[in-house]
Parts: sequence; structure tokens; C-alpha cells
Amino acid sequence: MEVCDNDIDPVLAANMNELFRKGMEEEQYVNMVKDDVNPRPSNCEGLVTVKLNQLVWDKVSPVARSRDKKLQYIETYIVKSESILAKGVDTAAKVENTSQQSRCELGSFFDGCNDALALLGHANRQVNMARRDFVKP
Repeated sequence: MEVCDNDIDPVLAANMNELFRKGMEEEQYVNMVKDDVNPRPSNCEGLVTVKLNQLVWDKVSPVARSRDKKLQYIETYIVKSESILAKGVDTAAKVENTSQQSRCELGSFFDGCNDALALLGHANRQVNMARRDFVKP
């Protein structure tokens, strides 16, 4: 039997269930992963999608390229989510350290966390789809 914790807000739970089952709308995803919408913090050089070396890329088969491209897209979802969450945690820490909590800052924190949850839900869906593709003969 699986161990579970207390319930979360029902609307949030419904959104999470929907995202993990169906992913997000393509237009919403495309907007969310744009660098000008959700750029990574400048001091987090590791938050990037890793590209295959061009010399290696030129030598691999078209099937391997296709598979690598699918995994790069998934990595992009994860990297963007991590960037959004890192900025959200940073905002929450700053709010916690001040005596006056700004509703604007908290709203931004919650928006960022929701965006990250959406991207992670979408990434989960894409991982499941990639796994299905890789199992096919």
C-alpha cells in the first residue's frame, strides 16, 4: 500500500492531476519556456539544456538524433522548472527575512511555483510518452 500525506487544496490537486495525465497546452508551454519570460538566474550556469557535441551529433544515426532531441525537450522542461523554483525559493527567503511581507512578492512566488509545477507535470507526461516510443519495436 502506498503511503500518502494530508490532502492539498482540491483545486490545486485537480490541476496537478490534469497536468500529470494530459500535459499542458502547447501554446502555454511555448510561452513559459521562452528565455525572456523565464530566464535563468545569471549565477546558475548549470541550469541549461545540455547539447550533444557537434562532432558526435554529425556521426550519430537519425534515429539516435530523434531520440536525443526528444530527451533535450524534456530536459528543457526540467531546467526551466528548476529555474522558476529557485527564483521562487529565493523570493520566499527574502520575504521571510523582512518584517513586512509584500502581497506582490508572495503572489509572484505562488505564480512561479505554479508555473514550475505545470512544467514538471508536462515533463512527466513527455517522459512517459518518450518511454512509450522507446519501447516500440
